[in-house]
Amino acid sequence: RDLSQALIGFTSPHGGEGERVFELRKKIISLMAVSEDVRTTGSAVLTMAYVAADRLQGALICNADEFTLNAGGLIAKESGALASSLNGAPLLANQGDLLVSNPKLLKELVNTL
Repeated sequence: RDLSQALIGFTSPHGGEGERVFELRKKIISLMAVSEDVRTTGSAVLTMAYVAADRLQGALICNADEFTLNAGGLIAKESGALASSLNGAPLLANQGDLLVSNPKLLKELVNTL
């Protein structure tokens, strides 16, 4: 599927109303404009598991901590999904914002954001 037919999951950014939160919300709105639909489960790991099961075709995960990256990242990796930073770089940090998707759609997500 391409991005226009994809269901995209997201987790809401935390931490008040700072510039970073505002920028992340703008990214979520941009995904709303180009994808079939966006959804939130309230859980970053569950969202990543849904990507792994192809219930969602991609996800924007905000404020992922080390445990989320380890658990959700393992589930996604075992299914063949990829996780990257928002600019497409491999994940090297223990926390942060990330994209999870199949390899083809990940490139579209990075270019959209």
